[in-house]
Amino acid sequence: MIKFATSGRGARCRNAFTLVELLVVLAIAAILVGLLIPAVQQVRITAARTQDLNNCRQIGLAAQQYASDHQHYPLTIVSTQGHIFPSTVFVELLPYIDQSAIREKVLGFLIAERPTTIVRTYISPLDPTDTSEALNFQFMMCSYAYNKQIFRATPFKESNVSDGLTSTIFFAQHYTKCGDAKFLYHQLFRAGAPSIGYTLTASFADDEGPIIDYLPITSGDPPVTRSTGNVTFQVRPKPADCDPRMPNTGHASGMPCTFGDGSVRMISASVRPDVFWGAVTPAGGEVISFD
Repeated sequence: MIKFATSGRGARCRNAFTLVELLVVLAIAAILVGLLIPAVQQVRITAARTQDLNNCRQIGLAAQQYASDHQHYPLTIVSTQGHIFPSTVFVELLPYIDQSAIREKVLGFLIAERPTTIVRTYISPLDPTDTSEALNFQFMMCSYAYNKQIFRATPFKESNVSDGLTSTIFFAQHYTKCGDAKFLYHQLFRAGAPSIGYTLTASFADDEGPIIDYLPITSGDPPVTRSTGNVTFQVRPKPADCDPRMPNTGHASGMPCTFGDGSVRMISASVRPDVFWGAVTPAGGEVISFD
């Protein structure tokens, strides 16, 4: 039998990476991860934005349907089975987003028994409020705010919006926890003290309670409207720096607002105060443009 001599080095199997090859693989993996993370983050941001705008539309459509059924917009004082109850706009809209049982619980027990179901439509995915905090308000969170210039205890009808439904903001946004204040969808009254924090109705341009919001002031001919602080709204403030006297949003590009016709528009953070507050007044007579 003839045997062929073989080199020990040639016969040895190669079963490991060299240091250079390992470094190359790690570098490629790092590049891929670096490309993937921004893409995933962008997908999440887009999904959150879409969900937020959908919530705004649902709230706007609910207000429209309520007005169609009652011939006026939701009230903050309601009559149920012969009894008068304080309420909020968001409580009155619950049946129009398939949450009638929660409304009955709120009105029937006057908040003696708190709801134990989160109303997802009332929570913006971009609201930075920490829902894990032991603040006993997780089930009452509300990231949206109704325009107190429209929704009051007395009936307000479409005919009262002389500036036009397409030009009047009905709903904006608030962080649920904003500084020392908490905005809750079924908080009936504005109450509290600085030492324990304020609990506020989920509204803006509100002239009632311990915290008075920035309010629209209209003057001149032709009329021009600005706010008491010549401000508009906050874009992505830190929760500790959030000002409860004005709307605030978690969007980087501006404030999504729901108008009287049910449409939702993103208002730029650079909008002029007279344009924004002109859209807050339902009958100020201002001529405004968001273009």
